[in-house]
Amino acid sequence: MDGFSVLQWNARGLRTNIGQLKQLIQERYPSVICVQETWLQTHHKSPSVPGYDTIRQDRPHRQGGGLITFISNTIAYHKVQINYDLGPVEVVGTQIKLNTGFINILNIYIPPQDTQHLQAAFARLSQTFPTNTIYLGDFNIHHPVLGANKKDKAGEDVIQWVDDQNLVILNDGSPTGIDPNTGNTTALDVTIVPHTISATSDWIVIQDPCGSDHLPIISNFSLTPYMETITLPKSWVYAKANWAKFAHILSAIQVDQIADNNIDKYLDNINKAIFQAAEHSIPRTSGKTVTRPINPGWTDNCTQARKASRKAFKEFQQGHISKTEYNRACKHTKHVIFQEQQTHWQNTQSTICIARTQASSHT
Repeated sequence: MDGFSVLQWNARGLRTNIGQLKQLIQERYPSVICVQETWLQTHHKSPSVPGYDTIRQDRPHRQGGGLITFISNTIAYHKVQINYDLGPVEVVGTQIKLNTGFINILNIYIPPQDTQHLQAAFARLSQTFPTNTIYLGDFNIHHPVLGANKKDKAGEDVIQWVDDQNLVILNDGSPTGIDPNTGNTTALDVTIVPHTISATSDWIVIQDPCGSDHLPIISNFSLTPYMETITLPKSWVYAKANWAKFAHILSAIQVDQIADNNIDKYLDNINKAIFQAAEHSIPRTSGKTVTRPINPGWTDNCTQARKASRKAFKEFQQGHISKTEYNRACKHTKHVIFQEQQTHWQNTQSTICIARTQASSHT
């Protein structure tokens, strides 16, 4: 589907699962990624995803929670300021510029013990964002419309609010997670969109928890974001310069060719002569952006460990293996990914050190 896509996922700790998320991003290349329960604290560095900008909000004063929204750096956007207190409801807002108009994306997390605050929070948000807004995240509500086998008051309140606002829930009843204790499926993650775009939207649950107990969800929209053109300045590549040629060109210039009674004109002629000599003897970069791999430390060992983890997830869902066996498989996958990325980082550092040593020996 043409347009742009939004990936949403409750990470249950982003630092331990960032490798699997990056691999998923590299496979899907969504335009926007909304992550809940990052569990990041202020002293933690924000995870970097090449090609994406980051909007981050940590939970203040206590552990847990936290949100991050990654936006493709080719898309025009700005952060939406929410300057009022929503209690325990965590929200990060982003406004995406479209070729015609805009769309707001609200990345939302509400702790399971605080869902009674949802109705008031959504009422306030819908006043601030009366149109063109996508609400998504882990709402921790229960309702058969979402695929749950029970309903609670928070779920009923949200369903009623959706009807009142003429919005549409994209959830199709598919489970969006798994209870890590029982293996039972859950449907706590929700995607709510304006009715004007619902008919041309896709909503897909990816059957790989990526180390979490929630499944990633990707929504495709028939909307065209306004794309920003990124052009880097062309830089001189002095390491590849032909200095002999540069000197020869300048030495062939006669003083009377550049001399002028006007000192400003004289200096301008000198600069032009130097620039023309450089143009013929020093190469320049293309000015094009260099696409870096999103997950450079990912190896075949990581891929195999991920496959084993996916298999264990399915077997746990079907009751073929125990909680202990499933957790062991998840822990092994995380260990393999961590070790492979550590090895990649160490090898990269060694390569840089060797290159610097060789460069120094030639000077």
